[in-house]
Amino acid sequence: MSAPDDKGLEWNRRYQGADSLFGERPSALLTSHTDLLTPGMRVLSVADGEGRNGLWLAGLGLQVTSIDKSIDATQRARDRANTLDLSIDIQCQDLFDWHWPTESFDATVCIFLHLPPGQRRRLFRHMQDSLKPGGLLFVEGYRSEQLGCNSGGPQDASLLYNHTELRQLADHCDIMLSEDALTDVVVDGRHLGSGAVLHFVARKRP
Repeated sequence: MSAPDDKGLEWNRRYQGADSLFGERPSALLTSHTDLLTPGMRVLSVADGEGRNGLWLAGLGLQVTSIDKSIDATQRARDRANTLDLSIDIQCQDLFDWHWPTESFDATVCIFLHLPPGQRRRLFRHMQDSLKPGGLLFVEGYRSEQLGCNSGGPQDASLLYNHTELRQLADHCDIMLSEDALTDVVVDGRHLGSGAVLHFVARKRP
């Protein structure tokens, strides 16, 4: 396990200050595409925090690896997994230090992970390389219309998603869905309003 960096420590402080930082409801992108998720699939959920997406996927009978760099968040995810009697591989790791397996996952889930452009390119390369041929990539994140809103999300445009860049980043995939959406934003138990997000699903080419 990597020692947490300054950003990891910042996230630890945020999780320590909240009972459930982003709630327990899974991403609407995932819940609206359960037809693509079948029991036994191997799934990677990156930056999974307290496990709201990874635990939901495990509850569907999927074999889930959940990764986050926050020690506090991953411990909460383990506690919830024990309470729910779910089998899930939860790892406290920095995504850029982690040893990414090759062609190992049937799906990779990236929900509300906002990185600088250079790191974003590296992450998408890792995510695509780790997918089996035919594997699915799910991405949900804030888009530029979220700038200036009071419902959360980065206020740095370079950290936000857009359709053109996602199509370029997922260059080994065929695009199945790329659309604008709105989502309810909950932080520390408080509903902050609607967030302008982008939903993206792609399938890795054989």
